[in-house]
Amino acid sequence: AAVLSGLEDPSADVRREAIAALCTHWDLMLVARGAEALGALLESEASSERIAGGAILARLNDRRHLRMLTPLLLDPDIAVQQAAAQHLSARVDESCGFLLDELLAALPQAHSRAQQPLVEALLAIGDSRVSEAILAHADALPLGLLQRCAIFLASQGEPTVDLLRSIAQDAGRSHPERILSVQSLALGGKQRRDFLSELARCELTEAYSTLRDGHQCLQLFVPQLPHALSPSEPEGDEQPPESAPPSILMRLDDASEILQLALADRRREALELVVEIVGFASRHPDFDTIRSYCFSPDPVARSYAIEALENVADRPVFELLLPFLTLDPKDELRMALGELGERLGLARKEDDVLARRLEDPHPWLRACALFAATKSVHSGAGAAALRCQQEADPILKETGAWAEQWLAARAAAGRR
Repeated sequence: AAVLSGLEDPSADVRREAIAALCTHWDLMLVARGAEALGALLESEASSERIAGGAILARLNDRRHLRMLTPLLLDPDIAVQQAAAQHLSARVDESCGFLLDELLAALPQAHSRAQQPLVEALLAIGDSRVSEAILAHADALPLGLLQRCAIFLASQGEPTVDLLRSIAQDAGRSHPERILSVQSLALGGKQRRDFLSELARCELTEAYSTLRDGHQCLQLFVPQLPHALSPSEPEGDEQPPESAPPSILMRLDDASEILQLALADRRREALELVVEIVGFASRHPDFDTIRSYCFSPDPVARSYAIEALENVADRPVFELLLPFLTLDPKDELRMALGELGERLGLARKEDDVLARRLEDPHPWLRACALFAATKSVHSGAGAAALRCQQEADPILKETGAWAEQWLAARAAAGRR
């Protein structure tokens, strides 16, 4: 009777304690009353009460009650999502495989604040089916949890190893996914070394190619086009056609700069991947600092990182990485055309950079290449615009739609 009266207490804390006591009572009639009151909390319009209901569920000894928490993972209130995910993370273990489908379904829809404890819950369950979901959400995870994920992924069997290799090689996947895949493979010991060494060489080749392409692109954007495509301030008294859309008058220098930045981003990602290949498996106690110092503007910090990597890295890979870590911007052109390219087996011949980058698997770099190709009226821009509109990546789709409209507007202006 005292417990039942607690359901009517003016204090919310007392009411919640009464519900928790009823839900664990030996009398089934009282359990039913507690379950009814708990259901009212979980369906309340007040987010604070839904959070309280989730906390009561987490206190119940029977893990089967944890399934009642999973709908809260998609609650419209972020705080409710986060609280439910934290309760699940604290309570689940290997015996909770019955929750796996619900957790995997909720993970991509949950807010980023709830995704971290959800990944922790998936790691606690420990089923190999969680590998792909963990990799897909690597960008939402802090450094410490990422390292735990790498250890978990490295402990899985051959199907997971195949998945890790596929992602590590695919420049179209997100950078955090590729980094986590490489870290997991690096923990696999000597049996993964040949694959990682070849991957490092491929990424260093790409880093070199972006450097070379950047210098070659400087020669592509010399205005040699109709006046509607020249800089927005015409020379002398000559005026652009009144019918020309304002976007057509954008400077070609802007397109060149955007492509240069995208190439630099791709080069940085490639080098970061190689640093992980070189250093992560060493379990160096200061590797987090080494990683951050590799690209520091401070030459002393870079020297420390280089010395530390030299002591743990495979020598052939380290020697190819070293020029990028010591690169002076003034020496870029010499490096882009010189000895490093020969050591990577790359010919010096020039090719159509824009045509090649219009097929690049990296979504952002490909979008920037399409922007530059459109502004310079490259012969492949029209077909590339149509292809990009069929891609899943939203930036590629939008850039493709813009390029098609821009080219159509230019063609219409030319007919007038």
